[in-house]
Amino acid sequence: MENLKLGLRIASIVVGLIVYCYIWKYILDDFYDSFDDSILYQTVLTIWIVLHVIGIVTAVVWAWC
Repeated sequence: MENLKLGLRIASIVVGLIVYCYIWKYILDDFYDSFDDSILYQTVLTIWIVLHVIGIVTAVVWAWC
């Protein structure tokens, strides 16, 4: 039973990561087409990525502690 729970957890994490990556790709493609290499695009994208990295690292550290 424990192996089934572990398998379902791993599968849900993998599916979640795939969906998350596709959402990022969709947002980045549409956002890029809207601003055409402007400073605003680069600034917003950098802030967006930094906030997500901080959030992901915080979530992992919080989950393991």
